[in-house]
Amino acid sequence: MLDTCVNIGRSKRFWTLGWEKKSISGLTFYTHSGGDFGFATRIGYLPEKNISIVVLSNLTKEIKFDDIFSAKFAFVDEITEKIIKILNGEQVTYLPIPKGKPNTSIAGKYKFDETHYASIQIIGDSLLLSTDQKADFTLFDYSYYREISDTSVCYKICKEFAKAILSANFEGFEQYASEQMKAGLFNPKGITKMNGGWKNYTSQSGQFKTFNICNKNENNYSIAFHFEKTEIVMQLSFNGKDLIQGLFFQKVVPKCTVYNVSLIPVGNDEFFVDGYTYGGYNDYRVKFDKNTNALNFKSETEDFTAVKI
Repeated sequence: MLDTCVNIGRSKRFWTLGWEKKSISGLTFYTHSGGDFGFATRIGYLPEKNISIVVLSNLTKEIKFDDIFSAKFAFVDEITEKIIKILNGEQVTYLPIPKGKPNTSIAGKYKFDETHYASIQIIGDSLLLSTDQKADFTLFDYSYYREISDTSVCYKICKEFAKAILSANFEGFEQYASEQMKAGLFNPKGITKMNGGWKNYTSQSGQFKTFNICNKNENNYSIAFHFEKTEIVMQLSFNGKDLIQGLFFQKVVPKCTVYNVSLIPVGNDEFFVDGYTYGGYNDYRVKFDKNTNALNFKSETEDFTAVKI
């Protein structure tokens, strides 16, 4: 296993007898993972340290597809990487220590964007942030509900794709695809297969509510479909001619229903949201700016602001 590897051509990673070989903090790590809604595992071996690492969890809330060859299983990957960094003598992030009392001026109503709001109440010495349930979003899934600012042709094609897949009607849609995608997917056989896959994903998702374009990274656009029980995120990739060059399901996650979270004071107008305690979600560091009356929320992957109104 140590000597026999296959280069998969992505992210400088290798396969070796069913295991993945990668480098973390300069150490070679042979690893394998698995997961589904409700559990996740990560096992691995560090030959330089002669140490095996096994992380078992029943709190995972999402499967993050890293690329076409592999998936990242929520925070079990983060825990594993931090263990390796500690073994290598590196510093890692840690939970802040609660201290102080909240400033009463932080209480009030906040606006994330034109359709998403939240309120903050002071109850005793505690702060409670509550998102507006009419918009049916939470702090932990706001990134799926936030519409990007874009007016490009690709953005408009994403809107058309969402309408097509929701109606199972792709008539004429092939005009938006590259020749390669027409041959491989946007043809009668490929569309039948795609509609079947969509039906399989949505069969137990409950009632459809709405969709939005939630992220853009270069020529890659993410579309979030909001269902009663599930969030389904798909990605469309475009070539230089604004034609669809790639399409895949990016995430399928259970609908979050944590509408109320505690803001733990950890400094002067600084707070912490312990997402782990709510079921394995992202942790957020929150900072209140008195000059702008704004709250900034920052996690390892997200950064957004809500303004007091």
